[in-house]
Amino acid sequence: MTPRQIEILVILALCPQGMSLDTLHQALYGERKVSMGTLKAEMSQLRDILGGMLGSRPYRVLAHIEADFLQAEQALDAGYVQSALQTCAGVFLAKTESPFLCAWRDCLESRLSEAIFNAQDTDALLKHLARSPEAIDAVERLIELMPKHHPAHQILLKYKA
Repeated sequence: MTPRQIEILVILALCPQGMSLDTLHQALYGERKVSMGTLKAEMSQLRDILGGMLGSRPYRVLAHIEADFLQAEQALDAGYVQSALQTCAGVFLAKTESPFLCAWRDCLESRLSEAIFNAQDTDALLKHLARSPEAIDAVERLIELMPKHHPAHQILLKYKA
């Protein structure tokens, strides 16, 4: 699959009720000048790849989808911070230009950051930091939670600087 086809699948996974062609085009391309024909061709190729598991009017995936980003969202919805942190290992679709996916990523990152700042479990935060070393919010929260005399506290202070 091409990166664009993956983006389409992710959008449809996040919108299981489906989307019209116009709405999908807007979610995928935003204001970029891309013809509807280009999206129709992508959908046709995707339909061939998925073996008929892609519905139309509205466009939707006709199969149960399991994905780490969906699991992370469900874990946050249920208040399972540790599960959400374990599921997230890096930036969600870092190279996407889709306005819909960028907005969803920003929302997920905001929710994760809020969960991190409310977390009390230093082990879960340390494990998250091991998987996502760029997670400065986890570093800041760990500095707040760990006693100043703890050996990791000094390491975290250097890490943050």
